Parts: sequence; structure tokens; C-alpha cells
Amino acid sequence: MAEKLKLLTAKDIAKRLKVTERWIEKACQTGRLPATKVGGVWIVLPEAYNDWKKKRRRKARNPKAPHQ
Repeated sequence: MAEKLKLLTAKDIAKRLKVTERWIEKACQTGRLPATKVGGVWIVLPEAYNDWKKKRRRKARNPKAPHQ
């Protein structure tokens, strides 16, 4: 029996992160969050979301020093 794949929408991710759906859509449009638009809805694979979230956490913990 095939395993059912749970896809995430921009709306799902926005709810999880407590941000606006528009913010997530912009991340998808710019390629920061790997996604595909299907019928007007941004679809994200769970693995892509988890990788993106990990990268954001690392970046938040180790921000680049400002240029002086």
C-alpha cells in the first residue's frame, strides 16, 4: 500500500509559525522556501519545510556581523 504524503500549504505553515499567509507566500515566490504553485495555492513538501525551518534557526542563532 502506498504511503500517503502530507503536503503543506502556505496557510498551514503560516498557522504553525504564527505569521501571515502573505509572508509565507512571498518566501515561496522568491524561492527562499521551496514550493510549487498549484491552482493558485502554494504547496510545500514537508521535507522542504523542515530544511527551511532548520536553516532559519541556524541563521537566527548565528547572524552575520554587520559591516563596519
